[in-house]
Amino acid sequence: MAKSNLTSAIEKLTSPETPAFIRRLVTIPLLWLSTLLIAKTLLLLLSATLVFDLVRRRFELPTTRVLLAILVFIVGEWSGVALGAASFLASIALRLGADEGQRIDIEIQRRWSQALWAAFSFLIGFEVKVEGELEPTNNQFILWVRHTSLLDVFVSANVIANPNRRFLGYVLKDSILMSPAIDIFGSRLPNAFVRRGVNRDKALAKIRDMANRLPDNGGALIYPEGTRFSERKRQRAVEKIQEHGEPTLAQKASLFINVLPPKTEGSKILFETLPDADLVVLNHYGFEGGLHLIDILKGGLFGKTLNIRVTHHSHESLPQPLDDDALFDLWLREDEWLTENNIE
Repeated sequence: MAKSNLTSAIEKLTSPETPAFIRRLVTIPLLWLSTLLIAKTLLLLLSATLVFDLVRRRFELPTTRVLLAILVFIVGEWSGVALGAASFLASIALRLGADEGQRIDIEIQRRWSQALWAAFSFLIGFEVKVEGELEPTNNQFILWVRHTSLLDVFVSANVIANPNRRFLGYVLKDSILMSPAIDIFGSRLPNAFVRRGVNRDKALAKIRDMANRLPDNGGALIYPEGTRFSERKRQRAVEKIQEHGEPTLAQKASLFINVLPPKTEGSKILFETLPDADLVVLNHYGFEGGLHLIDILKGGLFGKTLNIRVTHHSHESLPQPLDDDALFDLWLREDEWLTENNIE
């Protein structure tokens, strides 16, 4: 019941009907209370994680390092709130236009995500290897990302957006707006915060609106699976397509092993709104141990290597029409790559 009440409260706060300033009147004090609680119990928490690591003979101290990463994230939240307020006030004081203000917010977001990614990779203790790259074109692009962990949003920012200085608009669950820093900057920039399984037409309209507001060389990120992967979810997704889908699509759905069959509606809206866009796929393995926060706390990512493959499909090379069959085929190629690499 408590979980249900908490979920209902979060859904109400992140609802489009709730004004942003009302939401922040709740989330920023919650951040303050969390910070105060952790500050008062920090020595106890550090002692507990140290004992936990040493009892398990994990002398690299993975759980303690994750606790430090959580502290860094809280500092990052406060820095995001402060920078958001400073950017807002500077825009008013300097009478900046909307485009100039957006450029400043994009640069702040870039540096913020870079700093957190560097801290997380060091403290949580993982390495990153990248094969392939975003091709040096000025085309708009749609970015597909495999979704396996809580850190995936930072992966795309630091492998695609930041190194290439390209803006990424994100299609994300609206519950992420409980993060004040993400709420402040995410609401100012072209992004789509949607709720799964509720008001499909409204969600698709948000995705279309985001795509229409992208910069000329920007990208739109969407997770084709719609949620983080698990074997139970894969089996259920295949069953649903077999119950309601076309026979050909149902047969293809049964071929997926390491990923969920794609939810194609959002991608089709993006391709419809951005008819000349390329498709970029960021596939990866190695973060399967970070599905939930408890997995990360147990050291599930410590010593792991995140292996990334970036595949850039030019608009001209994409199959036409880009219907469900074509999108399933493109995603099946990514599943085959994972199988070839014998992911766990």
